[in-house]
Amino acid sequence: MKKLVLIISLIIVNILHATTLDEAKEITQKEIEKEIEQKYEWRFTESEDYTISYKFNNKEYIFVVKTWIVSKDDVYYKNYNCFNILDTKQLINGFCKIGKMNIVVKDNYFTISFDDMIPYHYPLSETYYYTFKLINGKFYLHQYSQENFDDEVLDKT
Repeated sequence: MKKLVLIISLIIVNILHATTLDEAKEITQKEIEKEIEQKYEWRFTESEDYTISYKFNNKEYIFVVKTWIVSKDDVYYKNYNCFNILDTKQLINGFCKIGKMNIVVKDNYFTISFDDMIPYHYPLSETYYYTFKLINGKFYLHQYSQENFDDEVLDKT
């Protein structure tokens, strides 16, 4: 039996305060899970988290990434990613989105991309790009872009 894939584009802006990295991860996880379970009645089946350290202008920033596998009534399955930046033991930026997430850092910029398929229109897929720039110690959205693909057309050319 084929499973349906649900894609929901969702950006949640969280500004959280924490004193340690572990506390930051715990607050983020609890807040996100509570909101998603209430809003979408999703069930979190697995999770994975990791941190990546980057230097911008000789100052270290820690990217905190949490990925869940979510399901609803054992029908919908999707990766749900939350991304936060820890600066001097305080989470300063954050958002969540569904899809496969990648991060690329260059100079004072970083780009997060999310790849996903469009529901009920397989084999169409979308990729979203969010590029942020560090200005005076704060990250600002610098550029947003989106690509749409049709795998059938790409395969035939």
